[in-house]
Amino acid sequence: MNAANSRSSNLNINKSKSKNSIFNSRKFPAKSQALLYEVHLKELYQRYPKRPCKERVIEVFRVFDEIIPQSGNIQTVLELIRDELFESVFSKFFTSSEQEPYIERIPFFQTSEKMTSMRKEEVKKTNETFKELKERINDKNYELSIVYRKNLAYKQDNIEKEKIIKDLKEKYTDVEAKLKSVEGERLLMKTMNNNQVEIMKSKIDLLKTSLQDAGETINQINIYRDSLDNWKFINEKKWNNKNPVDMITIAENDKKETLLIYDQLSNIVNCQVDEYESQLDKLRQNKSSNIINDDTYMQELNKVVEGFKNRIKNLFDEQEQLRQHYKKLNILINNYKNTNKFSKTSNVLDDINRQYSIMVVCSDDNGYTYKPLKSFEYCYKCQFRTALCPHKKCDINIEIPPSVTNVRLVHPDLYVWNSDNSSLEEIDNNIESEDIEGKYINVSEITKIPTFQKIWKTYFYKNDGIKPLISRNFSTSKLIGIIWEVFNARYIIEEDPFFKNDERLKTFSETFYSYVYKKYAIDKISKFVLHDIIQSLQTNDNLPIVTLYARTLSGEEDCSWKYYYILSQFIRLCNDFSSNNILKLFKTIYPMKSESFYEELEFDYQSFCKGKSTKDSFLDYILFLIKKQAEPNYQFFLDVLHRYDHQNHEYLEFSEYIEFASQMVSQVQYNSAELQYRISEQVNSKQDCVPLEKLSYITCYLFVYSVKKNYKWNFMESLTKEYINHSNVAFLENVTIEELNHMIEKAKLDTINSEAVDLEMENMSERVDQLLRKDGIDIDVINECIKNGQPIPDDIADSIIRREIVKHGSSNTNLKVEEKVREILEEREKNKLFDSEESIDIKK
Repeated sequence: MNAANSRSSNLNINKSKSKNSIFNSRKFPAKSQALLYEVHLKELYQRYPKRPCKERVIEVFRVFDEIIPQSGNIQTVLELIRDELFESVFSKFFTSSEQEPYIERIPFFQTSEKMTSMRKEEVKKTNETFKELKERINDKNYELSIVYRKNLAYKQDNIEKEKIIKDLKEKYTDVEAKLKSVEGERLLMKTMNNNQVEIMKSKIDLLKTSLQDAGETINQINIYRDSLDNWKFINEKKWNNKNPVDMITIAENDKKETLLIYDQLSNIVNCQVDEYESQLDKLRQNKSSNIINDDTYMQELNKVVEGFKNRIKNLFDEQEQLRQHYKKLNILINNYKNTNKFSKTSNVLDDINRQYSIMVVCSDDNGYTYKPLKSFEYCYKCQFRTALCPHKKCDINIEIPPSVTNVRLVHPDLYVWNSDNSSLEEIDNNIESEDIEGKYINVSEITKIPTFQKIWKTYFYKNDGIKPLISRNFSTSKLIGIIWEVFNARYIIEEDPFFKNDERLKTFSETFYSYVYKKYAIDKISKFVLHDIIQSLQTNDNLPIVTLYARTLSGEEDCSWKYYYILSQFIRLCNDFSSNNILKLFKTIYPMKSESFYEELEFDYQSFCKGKSTKDSFLDYILFLIKKQAEPNYQFFLDVLHRYDHQNHEYLEFSEYIEFASQMVSQVQYNSAELQYRISEQVNSKQDCVPLEKLSYITCYLFVYSVKKNYKWNFMESLTKEYINHSNVAFLENVTIEELNHMIEKAKLDTINSEAVDLEMENMSERVDQLLRKDGIDIDVINECIKNGQPIPDDIADSIIRREIVKHGSSNTNLKVEEKVREILEEREKNKLFDSEESIDIKK
């Protein structure tokens, strides 16, 4: 049978019974086979008394194999029984040993014994390992207890020190109270001393005042004495400087007074303009600080503008009346001079003079000649020795000399001081300069600077400018504020999407004039302000921002102001202008340059600001580079444009330029490029033709504008491949691609936002906590233990170990317990389950 044969082969029993059968194995064959097998089994049981035993089972089945073929009719039944017993006793696995050179199937009881022994061994090793771990945990707990004791000792020391500090504070409070009391007494004494000092000072001031009064009295006495001694000389000098009053003199005096009043009104007009500007600034500040809403702002603005218009209208009406009066006086004086009439005072004036002043004149030659009587007191108001006048007392005793033959009472002539004709002519020109049209003014006499000559020509010739009688002088801060207001207004206009749809684009100069006209609401006042602004620009031409503004105002629409306007917004975001941050700013604004370039640029900046690096000095340095046309981005783009201009036309058509800009700047705005090109094209008066210098500044603006709009001031992201290839060609020729990529990554790392990194770290920490909670770990308790320096509870630690064992599967004989425990401990360290700073190792 196949089953019997397989079992015999498994038990290493040959089919030939002649050699290996029990019957043939004995030296003296038995007479009965039953007896033979019985004796054989008893001998076997004596040899292997312990059961179960593999040898006993094998021999029993051998007896079965020999008996069954001799059993006759029950052979089949016995074979089935033997097979069932065999399958129930022996396992299906094969094994071998070192003593026997063959394999065989072992019984189940032997396998169970091996499994039990192996399990005991593994349990023993595991218990030893856990015992060792518990000993380590006990050591850690012991160390923690030591730390707790030290902390307790430190706390006790701190309590004692706090007591000492508290005592010292109480002593300090007492000393401070005493000091305050002493200080109060000292202040009282000081106040008393100050009062005494003030009293003494007041006395000294009184004495000084008395001394000054006495000195003035003495000086007046000396003056009176000198005047009394030299009365003849003084009288003759004044007499020579006087002219009799005639109509021409009266008209000239009236003209002079008219000019003085006109001058005063001009000053009042300037004061009204200053007050109007301050009111506008106050309203703007209230609106920006949300003190008033838009509706209230418009109402207040209308009130301010209307009030300003009414006041200026009244002042201008007064000035117009004075101007008309002044012109009539000129006509009247010309008529007097041409007709040579009215050389003396009119009869009306004579009558008035005759009513108030009387002079006594005497004659020694029977009335042929007369002269004033010297016995009368000289009147400085009437300029004569009058007998009766409003300036003297009437009760006067008169002594007539004996030689007098005739006495005559006359009214004195009216005298005035000579006027300065040259000053009148100068004021005459000033008052009429407001009515002179601009085309009659010679601009070359105002300035020799070509830029300002263009500005003055635009003001006088194109805008009918007038020259005010009194010009206002703007401070530097106010002038710069006006410049930035115009920059903001122009930027808003150019950012309007409908602005580029106009057939003729409004120039920067037109924006400036329209802004001033709209702000001051009165044309004449606006022209005064325009004149004063241009004059202040000319006075402060040494400032870089004034130079940039004046060049743009004169018609040089090169987009340099807009490039600086956008770049200044980025620079104003930075608050740290130390030497390290200055270098980072230069690397951000002017990327992909050599280290020597940045060092030279930083050295030049430090020499420019004289070691005092601030936000304003940095902006002034950028303006200085733009003024000298040494700005790195401008020079770089201009150099690339020259190489791009293959035909050396010194200009590019729009299609060529837009292709160039799209290659140099990432995500360039087509509308912005087209608008700036059209503005420069309009000023240049040549269609589809803009010089390379202006195109360079347009490219600079597009570069910074793209950085602001698309990349949130991340300059490196806006660089295109062409820009990197063209940038600093001499330096990049010796740089490999790997080094270039490393430079780009380094520059990107410099622009990483630290807040974004912290936020990402927080998000990662939250995700780790979520994963740990998903595995059933109470991470909050563990983090609290770590934070407070306490050991992890045993139940949590045991649950973590059990979950780790279940997660990684049961161990087998080929996996050592030490490796498994090491993996568990590594996972514990990753999950921050232990607070020890040293790594925990397992002894092999």
